[in-house]
Amino acid sequence: MKRRDFFVVMMWLLLAAVSAPLMVAAQSTRVESAASYFNRGAEWLRKGEWDRAIEDFNLAIVFNPRLAIAYYHRGQARAKKYDPDGAMADYNRAIDLDPRLVEAYFNRGTLHYGRGELNRAISDFDTALKLNPRLVEAWSNRSAARLGKGDPDGAIADCRSAIKIDPRFAEAWSNCGIARKSKGDPDGAIADFNKALALDPRLFNTWFNRGNARQQKGDLHGALADYDRAIALNPRFADAYLNRGNARYRNKDAQGALADLNRAIAIDPDMAIAYGNRAVLLFRQGRLTEAERDFNRCLALDPSLRAGLQPFLDQLKKSR
Repeated sequence: MKRRDFFVVMMWLLLAAVSAPLMVAAQSTRVESAASYFNRGAEWLRKGEWDRAIEDFNLAIVFNPRLAIAYYHRGQARAKKYDPDGAMADYNRAIDLDPRLVEAYFNRGTLHYGRGELNRAISDFDTALKLNPRLVEAWSNRSAARLGKGDPDGAIADCRSAIKIDPRFAEAWSNCGIARKSKGDPDGAIADFNKALALDPRLFNTWFNRGNARQQKGDLHGALADYDRAIALNPRFADAYLNRGNARYRNKDAQGALADLNRAIAIDPDMAIAYGNRAVLLFRQGRLTEAERDFNRCLALDPSLRAGLQPFLDQLKKSR
């Protein structure tokens, strides 16, 4: 049964006070109209009204096609509507129009990270940090991309840079903990997770990650308590159910483990590892038909898991 960690990756929703300069700069009817629609769109964005925001940013762009900040904010609204391609196109256009728009590099880098395009993400975070070396979110997000590239030392260095600028930036402490855990330092990781949670106890990913570190140390009761907190904060956190199921199984609670794996699959029916773990549990309970079904589903979703499951598949074949 496997565990995985989750970085806290930030994306900005809105920058403060963008409307005043546009209104001051208004020198024609078209520019005034663009500013008016932009400002209203920014208000919709603040209120979480993504469709209305996009409509007004569209109109702002009609009246001023070179208004970089309108493309940037429309990209934010599109990202919130789970339209990463539209958001990426808007960030690209914003950067073409204003190569010093640091926020666009940051959010584009975050989109690249979410797509697994780690080199592109790092490049955008590099540019954002050249433009604004005190942008703690960029230091923190670059740390996540660096660890994804197999560079835990670089990740830790970036987290430390963020923390030096803002010692109360909980997400950087959390990400530093993940990097330290990846280096085989669960005690150091837990210390960083403790700091993050003291600053912001709402970080459900951090409760989850501390649970993973505690489970790595064999502290099953501590791990279970942390997974409980993660799930209380985010009841649809499939990975927390998955890992709590692992801890429950190791703690001799097979029924509790099965309930958690069932819940993880109900939330995410394409979670291959959950089917694999449930298959192993069912196999050990002698429920071979159900186990075979889950093994097949797991491998259909992710054939790369076969090596870890092969001993059980061999035993299942012999039992037939």
